[in-house]
Amino acid sequence: MSLSEYLQEFLPKDARFDVLHVQSQPKVAKNVVCGVSEDYTCIKIQHFIVLYSQKVPVIGLEVHRYVIIHRDHTQLLLFVSKADTAGLISVPSLKVGLVVKSCLKFILQLDLGQCLGKVLPRYPTCESVEKVDTVADSLKFLADISAGRKSFNPKTHYVRFEPKSPIIAQICMFTRPEPQYLFPNSGKNHLKHQLSGESLLRWWIRIIDELVTELEFHGNTKFKVTIPGAEKSSILKYLPNDKWEVGDIFSSQESDIAVYKIPLLPDDPKGRFLEHLVVEGRAKSTSIQRFWLELSARQEFRLGITVGVIGVSGELGVPALEKVKYEEMVVFRKKKFLKLKLFVTGEDYSSVEEIDSFNDIKNVFGDEVFSSIVGRMEIPSQESTISKPSNRAPPLVNDLTSMIRRRK
Repeated sequence: MSLSEYLQEFLPKDARFDVLHVQSQPKVAKNVVCGVSEDYTCIKIQHFIVLYSQKVPVIGLEVHRYVIIHRDHTQLLLFVSKADTAGLISVPSLKVGLVVKSCLKFILQLDLGQCLGKVLPRYPTCESVEKVDTVADSLKFLADISAGRKSFNPKTHYVRFEPKSPIIAQICMFTRPEPQYLFPNSGKNHLKHQLSGESLLRWWIRIIDELVTELEFHGNTKFKVTIPGAEKSSILKYLPNDKWEVGDIFSSQESDIAVYKIPLLPDDPKGRFLEHLVVEGRAKSTSIQRFWLELSARQEFRLGITVGVIGVSGELGVPALEKVKYEEMVVFRKKKFLKLKLFVTGEDYSSVEEIDSFNDIKNVFGDEVFSSIVGRMEIPSQESTISKPSNRAPPLVNDLTSMIRRRK
């Protein structure tokens, strides 16, 4: 089973789509938390997902997955980096939230044993076609390669890791509305899913709450949300039920040192501020309480925008998807992965006539990177989640993952 097959059950019946799902080659990475004394292995995997309709991108999602193998358990950290809609075409009855939730659910249910069977070491070693012992032999070997008389074929050695039970899953993200994230110049498209900061935070909380319930998280499961700089009383109104609390999943004491608790994640305001503290020489003295207070004063949080931090942590309760075969997934090394991603994120989405990433990707990477599917989900005839254009001006905000500009 591929992601496209999995998504069929959550897409409008008889509607045709193409799914692009590319995963980066798993690779040993540096520790996501600084100064941790425990010996553990951190493996980073990146997912890039785009749902196409009529060869036009509709929904995009970028997720970073960290598999951290400790002595007595495995930590699975899922960081939702970017989510976006293009807003170029109307797809009647398409439920954006359901598609996003299903993508995250699929990724969390991937068999870690298969994923960790072929991992790039952090510092790869290579073997040449022959061994040379002296300087003279080395110079002769290089001269032969330069002249074309011999070839040099480096071989990358992969390593295998075994996950240790139990698997403690963590999901974290920032919610901040922006005009666009993955689809440049799409912010003014009238079909784009645009939400205010408050609505975006509630949207994500609902998705994560449903996701964790369906995955049957158990044990000491934590549901946390905070808004840097906001009073606790004002945050409480966003909590959907009594499972949720104000706070974060990374620390239990306000006196904890932030740099030893907060993970360094890509393109993340928390990580940027931690790096700032290191430069200032205050990293080892800034507590969690002080960290959130100072973070709220940074530019990303001083524009009158509601910016939320969502985190859930608990033991996975459902088994891995047995039908998913890792060897059938599209897995690219970093350079090739980023090249493919650029075909999508490098286009101008202000007009549908300018979009050609579907054909460009097929021409460069082959037909196998796409999967064509037909939706199977029954939708009542009167229901439609992508609204038609109205005379009312839309808010100047984005969609799914972060940043808004308020009306003046």
